[in-house]
Order: sequence, then structure tokens, then C-alpha cells
Amino acid sequence: MNRRCQKAGVPCRCFNFTASLEQPKHNNRFREMVPSATKHAPVNDMVFHSYKNKFVTPSLSEGFSEILFDHKKDKNSKGRNLHSLGNISR
Repeated sequence: MNRRCQKAGVPCRCFNFTASLEQPKHNNRFREMVPSATKHAPVNDMVFHSYKNKFVTPSLSEGFSEILFDHKKDKNSKGRNLHSLGNISR
């Protein structure tokens, strides 16, 4: 993907979102509970741990023009939820 951007002369930014392991587990449970047109397949703990263990932090050498990190916490000091991009750093 990054090579396509480079070839087209378009900058490619990477957003690296960090969260506790509990956050995606919570999101998964929520998706299972909420009615939808398509049934959400449950994701078990093995999958979460596998993704966590295989994750490699992105680097500029992959062709990104910049990498932005969003350091998530379960709730910030004002009790806001995780879906804001207020804590992005470079």
C-alpha cells in the first residue's frame, strides 16, 4: 500500500492506536450483543493474544511519511470514552 502512495506521489500516514487488551475484548462482546443484519463471529482470546504477539511497531522505513501514535486509556481523567483522537503524538 505504501509503495502505491509513493508511486502516486501521495503521502501515506500511519495511525498506530494503542489500547489495553481489555478494550478489544470489550468491543468484541459489544458487537456480539448488539443486533445487526449480519451476525458477528465471536473472536476468542487466542486470536487476541496471537495478534498482540505478532504485532510489529510500524516504522518510516515501510514508506510512511509520518507515524502518529494514539495512546489510549480505558477512560481519561474526565471520564470520556476511547473513541476520541485527543492523545495523538508523533
